Amino acid sequence: MICNIKRMYVLLIGIFVCATLSLTAQKWTPETLPMVHLQDARRYVCNPDNILRITTVDSIDTQLYALEQDKGVETVVIVVKSIEGNDPYEFGMQLSRKYGIGNKKQNTGLIVILCTEDRSYQILTGRGLEGTIPDAICKRVENRVMVPLLKQSDWDGAMLATMKVLDGIIRGDESINKELEEENIGATIFFGVLLILFIAGLVFLIIIPMGVRVCPHCGKKKMKIYKRCVV
Repeated sequence: MICNIKRMYVLLIGIFVCATLSLTAQKWTPETLPMVHLQDARRYVCNPDNILRITTVDSIDTQLYALEQDKGVETVVIVVKSIEGNDPYEFGMQLSRKYGIGNKKQNTGLIVILCTEDRSYQILTGRGLEGTIPDAICKRVENRVMVPLLKQSDWDGAMLATMKVLDGIIRGDESINKELEEENIGATIFFGVLLILFIAGLVFLIIIPMGVRVCPHCGKKKMKIYKRCVV
């Protein structure tokens, strides 16, 4: 009886340890990440932790297959819980060097990384795409398209919206660039007005008091003659 209890106790501990290990997020490396595109040329989304829904993955895969056929842009989308080192930029660079993502002659590779538990993300482009999607545009897409949805933990919505915008930019949709630029101009004007008001406040607080005459004895304002009256 006692032996059976001990065996049951050991079994329960083993089950608990296995469950704990399974719940622990694996920190992916460029070597361990399953590159689905190497297995199937129509697949572009690496989703080993099953963060994205299957319908989302299929939708993005279809979109990126058409983009590669039309524009020669090879894309890798990585959505995981955590990566080793928590540096999505360096992670993407290592992937690019390891697998040679993108057309070798034109260097038109595109990598989009999202690490949900690390709370990090990155859009990287090959040299051939820098003219189409420069770093400034990447930042705008991240800040204006990805981040608002990521703050809501809407991983599917964030990736669908981001890939739709990037696809449009690569295809030359001027309305997207114009919209991003207009938002940037609006923010610039807003901060410019705040700066002007701040400077005006400093002028009022510093320069105006300098013109007030003060009595050297009591420290109070001197009396002013507003109008001379002749009696």
